[in-house]
Amino acid sequence: MVSAAHGVMRFFRGSSADEGQGLGTKQPAQRLTRRSSGLGELVRVLKPEEPLYVLDIGSTSAANIRYLTGLGHKNL
Repeated sequence: MVSAAHGVMRFFRGSSADEGQGLGTKQPAQRLTRRSSGLGELVRVLKPEEPLYVLDIGSTSAANIRYLTGLGHKNL
């Protein structure tokens, strides 16, 4: 019988080739890199003439708040 944890791990791995390996074995994770235009798009959106209200639902960063308020926006 397959444990629930093993079933979840198979689901996230996307392969049944790891069936013979135990859950305790760890393999080095490959680091994938890709280019993202997300930061450039965010800066483009934050540059309008009228001030924006930015809702920050992540952890607080004084540098981020200073940056946003320096552009004339308000951080909520």
